Amino acid sequence: EDHKLLKCPKCQPGEAQRLLDQRFKKPHVAAVAAPDKKTDKKTKFIGTAVAANDVVEARAHRTLDYDINGLKATTLLDSGADQSVLSPTFLSRLEETGNFTSPVRQLDDAMELGGFMEGMKLDVNRDVKLRLTFETAEGTLVIANLKCWAT
Repeated sequence: EDHKLLKCPKCQPGEAQRLLDQRFKKPHVAAVAAPDKKTDKKTKFIGTAVAANDVVEARAHRTLDYDINGLKATTLLDSGADQSVLSPTFLSRLEETGNFTSPVRQLDDAMELGGFMEGMKLDVNRDVKLRLTFETAEGTLVIANLKCWAT
């Protein structure tokens, strides 16, 4: 009853409840493995023939422009990351702007972070909480109080 969809001013009377009921009747799965029914339509493929010795590069957008505490930057997207680490150079650029939501905190003892690459460790001795703002096709995305480590 307290779902935000129920309070949406764009929904027609009863539409929000119908959509919620419909959503919760379906099983919670990430994707459907196979279509429900088989069609007799042939798939039309559109492509280009490429010689085996030609270099073909498929670009995947792994970086994204964003605003971090008022400073424009580019971030590397890593969906498997469980830690956010700032380079000393970038942290000094942030310190120059002086626009922190919380101060950079010096740790009592350095911490060792691992898991970046096989056998690679990183010692960090500071942390800070940042506010990241991304402009997406769906609107503005804000990540507030993101804890980042620094050396």
